[in-house]
Amino acid sequence: MSSDLTWNWLLPGELAIGSHPMSAADWQLLRQAGVNAVFNCCFPNEDRHLPSVPTAWGWRSLRCPLPDHRAQVPLQEDTLKRSLEALCDLYADSGCLYVHCWAGQERSVLMGIGLLALQQRLTIFEALDHTKRQHPPARPLFGQLALLEQVLNAPYAREETG
Repeated sequence: MSSDLTWNWLLPGELAIGSHPMSAADWQLLRQAGVNAVFNCCFPNEDRHLPSVPTAWGWRSLRCPLPDHRAQVPLQEDTLKRSLEALCDLYADSGCLYVHCWAGQERSVLMGIGLLALQQRLTIFEALDHTKRQHPPARPLFGQLALLEQVLNAPYAREETG
């Protein structure tokens, strides 16, 4: 089965990040890897012509649209907080989570870094380093990383996940 999906494990068998699945073969590849939940960072207009998560598989799926480098507006703190909380909840309720955006370079990477930092009790720099080693296409936006660091250093972030 051929696939052009760009993805990697951040936590083997638990957390993967990457690009948007473009075909049924891509979804099947993720299924064979053990994925059973999907967190989509794309806006609905970005992927409206692509196959979505196969509903028959019973996967949990959540969309939390986040802006990327093409956006005309910056990522807002409250949007990032809500998305990170939703991601943490989905991760806690799933056995194996796939986080994706369009190219698997910015938004999914940002969310993966945030989840790693919270779940593994890493600094943002440790989580960034781990992510870049595991997923070489990672190119998170500096401004979004700075906002993530601000959110992660807020009292709620560490208290509610511990």
